[in-house]
Amino acid sequence: MNEIICPNCKKAFKVDEAGFADILKQVRDHQFEKELTNRLALAENEKDSAVKLAEANIKNSLQEKLTKKDKELIELKAESSNELAKILAEKELEISEMKSKIQNSETEKKLEVSEAIKIIEKERDSCSSSCPSCSPRLAMAANSLRLKPSIFLSCETPRVNNSDSMTNGYSTRIRNLSPCAVTPANARQ
Repeated sequence: MNEIICPNCKKAFKVDEAGFADILKQVRDHQFEKELTNRLALAENEKDSAVKLAEANIKNSLQEKLTKKDKELIELKAESSNELAKILAEKELEISEMKSKIQNSETEKKLEVSEAIKIIEKERDSCSSSCPSCSPRLAMAANSLRLKPSIFLSCETPRVNNSDSMTNGYSTRIRNLSPCAVTPANARQ
């Protein structure tokens, strides 16, 4: 038999082997339960902290990837903007070159028409001195040419580099308008 002292009343009492084993089992079970609960709580805390750490790591890596993608997007936008500006500048240059070519072409046509009119006026003057009956008709044709040079500007004529052939072409058209087809050879006679 074992003697046990009560912790409250400080009295000693005797317990047989079976009762002592029961008391010892209760104390062990109680301590085991307490220790098991503590360890389960500790494991739960470790699991929660591990999950939070994993979430933080994932969030940081995703944030880094997002920052990297944003940077790439900004670079691509800047590249495309630069390329677009370059293309736009090239097109603007092309447009201004085309406008200047058109302006030069119009100026050339006006100059050629005025040269053709001068040639016709000379032919008219020489014709009027040689043929008095054709003089009023030629004057009307020359006046209509002065008033309507756009007739020749709107005509589509093939481009020829030789300006003499252009003036000869205009003078031929103007001669065809006159009632008596006077050629420069006839006018000089």
